[in-house]
Amino acid sequence: MDLEEKATWTYPALVRRQAERFGESEFMSFQHGSALTFAGYERQGLRLAHALAALGVGSGDRVMVLVKNRLEFMVIMLAALRLGAVFVPVNTELKGSFLEHQLRNSDPKVVFADAELLASFDEVSGAGTAIAALVVVAGDVAEARPAVFDRVTTMAYDDLAAHAAANGDLPAEPGPYDLACIVYTSGTSGPSKGVMMP
Repeated sequence: MDLEEKATWTYPALVRRQAERFGESEFMSFQHGSALTFAGYERQGLRLAHALAALGVGSGDRVMVLVKNRLEFMVIMLAALRLGAVFVPVNTELKGSFLEHQLRNSDPKVVFADAELLASFDEVSGAGTAIAALVVVAGDVAEARPAVFDRVTTMAYDDLAAHAAANGDLPAEPGPYDLACIVYTSGTSGPSKGVMMP
């Protein structure tokens, strides 16, 4: 197997191949009625990648996601990986010191959070982190939000996704050995450890 073929062993490359192969056939659907085709998934991921790039997200930046089992979770993952950013999914049951540990440890540039889960950050301090933006998923941006996001640019997911340009250059895609994801352990024997996955 040559290096050129190995370079296609990434999630964004797989999604692109499947979009070309299956087009507008349904790829995924959710109980609340939303669905995506293979090609639609590729399009939405690319559009959101452009939006994240406009926020300054690039290779190696962390993108933390506290989002329930919904379509947006998958699109955020694809967009982050397309940029070479690191996708950091967080257990939606976390709050307080457990959530604060993962926030500080991963030091995300952007945080995506379900509107109804924002209160999980109420007792969280973001001191020492460099969060540039909070994106609220599945809801409106409330006037009052947790103190950790007081000085952070905040927007609704729908606004971010709708106003993103879907053209222009993006950085080179990551390779199969680049860091793609950090998944935290349950932390039953001490603070959660971030497992780094290519």
